Amino acid sequence: MEPILGAIPADDYKKAEIPRVWLLVYGWTRDPLVEYYVIENFGTYDPRSQGQKMGAVSCDGGEYELYQKQRLSSPGGWAPQYWSIRTEKRTGGTVTTGCHFTAWEQNKMEIGLHEFMIIAIEGYWSSGQATIRVDSPP
Repeated sequence: MEPILGAIPADDYKKAEIPRVWLLVYGWTRDPLVEYYVIENFGTYDPRSQGQKMGAVSCDGGEYELYQKQRLSSPGGWAPQYWSIRTEKRTGGTVTTGCHFTAWEQNKMEIGLHEFMIIAIEGYWSSGQATIRVDSPP
């Protein structure tokens, strides 16, 4: 099974209402270099406040808005960031990453060869701990 194009099922995730915390799938591609996020849940800091809206897509029973912005990356060049942001937050379920990759390509957001992908809880100016269990696909 090709994990990059598969699905990532995760157990329910519980969090306090912390302003700058995101539950997400995160990764990078190369050729071209792209940093990407599939955001399932976020606190009061809304990532949609960044970047340019490129479109929308339905994946895994939910609606996502697609955004793009540029970021400075090492060794000093600019690289695009792609964002799929779920409009109705959730705390568990399956993320079919291939659905997002296809939507980005269809909205002129070119992706390259996959370097890595993780599921994570990202905190910005935050502290705490979290546990995420990733299940094997059925």
